[in-house]
Amino acid sequence: MKINFRLIIAITILLLPLLWLLWGNAQGATSTHSAPDGRYSFNIPENWVDESTAEFNAFSHSENIYTYLLAVEATDVDSGIRHALDITVPELDAEPVKTTTVPAQNGTWTQNIYTLPDGSMTVAVGQVVDEVAYVLILQAPDETAVQTVTDDFTSILLSFTLGNAIDLTNAQPQTITPDMVADLEAYIHDISAFYEVTGAAVAIVQDGEVIYSQGFGVLEMGSEQAVNTDTLFMIGSIGKSMTTMMMATLVEDEMLDWDTPAQEIFPEFRLSNDAATEQIRVRDLVNNSSGVATYNVPRFLVSQTPAQIIDSLATVPMIALPGEAYSYSNLMFATGGYAAAHTVAANNSDDLHRIYTTLMQERIFDPIGMAHTTFDFDAAIGHDNHASPHAVDVVESDLDVLPIDWERFILPVAPAGASWSTIEDMALYLTTQLNQGVAPNGTVVVSEANLSETQQAGINIAGDIYYGMGWVIDTYNGLPLIWHSGGTQGFASDLAFLPDANLGVVVLSNKGNADNFTRSVREYVFELSFNLEHEADSRYRATQTASDAALEEILLDIQFVPVEQEQVIEYVGEYDLGIAVIHDEANGFFLDTAYGQIPLVAVVGREETFYAANGLILTFSRDSEDGVTLSIGLLDDPLQTVVLQKITG
Repeated sequence: MKINFRLIIAITILLLPLLWLLWGNAQGATSTHSAPDGRYSFNIPENWVDESTAEFNAFSHSENIYTYLLAVEATDVDSGIRHALDITVPELDAEPVKTTTVPAQNGTWTQNIYTLPDGSMTVAVGQVVDEVAYVLILQAPDETAVQTVTDDFTSILLSFTLGNAIDLTNAQPQTITPDMVADLEAYIHDISAFYEVTGAAVAIVQDGEVIYSQGFGVLEMGSEQAVNTDTLFMIGSIGKSMTTMMMATLVEDEMLDWDTPAQEIFPEFRLSNDAATEQIRVRDLVNNSSGVATYNVPRFLVSQTPAQIIDSLATVPMIALPGEAYSYSNLMFATGGYAAAHTVAANNSDDLHRIYTTLMQERIFDPIGMAHTTFDFDAAIGHDNHASPHAVDVVESDLDVLPIDWERFILPVAPAGASWSTIEDMALYLTTQLNQGVAPNGTVVVSEANLSETQQAGINIAGDIYYGMGWVIDTYNGLPLIWHSGGTQGFASDLAFLPDANLGVVVLSNKGNADNFTRSVREYVFELSFNLEHEADSRYRATQTASDAALEEILLDIQFVPVEQEQVIEYVGEYDLGIAVIHDEANGFFLDTAYGQIPLVAVVGREETFYAANGLILTFSRDSEDGVTLSIGLLDDPLQTVVLQKITG
């Protein structure tokens, strides 16, 4: 049977403009400032000198770098930015060389980049609200100087607040009422259509009780079987906090110490920087501060043992030294979970994956009462009430069901988030977090003190957002907000709670890259409870529209065509890591991986480049000495590229 090619957005890293780096590296102390007329407020990182005037805010940095912030009357963003530039940088008489949209949590901004013949660069970011243009300007002598302060400028942008910031510090949330639930359900039905989410489940926990739990949509596109509260979804990286909760129970039992050097547990543990290796403690394995680069591409190709995963860290590039920058690493997190398993069974640690999953069952799932949560992939997909993964096909611009085996890619790094769960189980877990370690059934899973250690702000992500151990430490209108999202190739999830308000939300969905959907639901619940205007919805819709446009721009000049055998005959064969490239007349051109065959399509004008149906990009090259080399990577992310040599064929 001929297999139709479907290019899926499943593992694509969203390519938004330079200045929208939600996972940036801005660090250090900040100070809060306001507009001269009080129309906005913002935070400025240290090492910037205040040179504000009565008309606008101005700050200088070393090497003749300046940042300006101001509000001007304007009916559209273009005229607003031009007016702001005339006030602050009157000598800049040029049109932007590039204009992009920058979606952020505080609105959707238009970003203009200007360059002059002398090499100087100006970046202006603005948005218009109620006929007032709010504009942030970065002026620097050259592009290199811009790069040195990009993280700072990102931090300023993310902290920018229009008008007086909402402060819920002393506010009391309202109890979620039936009318609020009806409002929420109507909203979820509406945005499910907008974001093309086939199936979802939502739960709300308030004051220690699960007050709402409901399924929406269907298990699979085209199916009539409805999602209910017992439907199994993959939860992705929400599972990271479950891993650190388990580790906290071991700390409580004096079987593990957060500050033990990783090499004391795994003498073979090595990073690509020897000096950095010695600095890594157990906590650094799970707090994304190690400096180890994100390196997910191999996950989609080969299945590795825990020992192989740990060994592979020696070859992964580093973007910084430990403690210097935030860098999300599933490999490091998996190593942390396996380190916990090793400490428990040091004399019987040949199967760290099994030991880890047993620890999770005995110390987290069973005590909390999470009867349906499992790492057993085959058992989950053998259940008649499991959701199917979905993702967008960028060639056809529509939604498609993914092969379920593609989701096995996450199994080798199970501690980073490979479990299946139901909304009822996740509500119990959320309740346990809100109850500071006490499960709904009264079981003390972990002490408040040891659980709290996982929720402490660690490495700075951007602005006032930090990463703890398996948690993002954030704020929501003045209240502490603890959350984490989860994503696999065809599932997306979000779990968030406001500890001071004793309120939390968990959202599961069977569509990959559906963060705008899951977070829209989260914030809608918070807005209902605090009787706020529903402002988040338009922001997330704008973000989705902008990201869709960014992807469309990337693909604008790319034409996909079927692969002809004569075009690829020399590429067919076996490669390193057990990967193979195959072609047959009946079914076409495929990348053969540990998780099945992935269809490939050719790119017009780039005869050696092919796109895989799970978002990977393959580039073949020929060398008279080495033969054929295959590079597999992601769009514009060279750090994640895997290079394989053809062995036979």
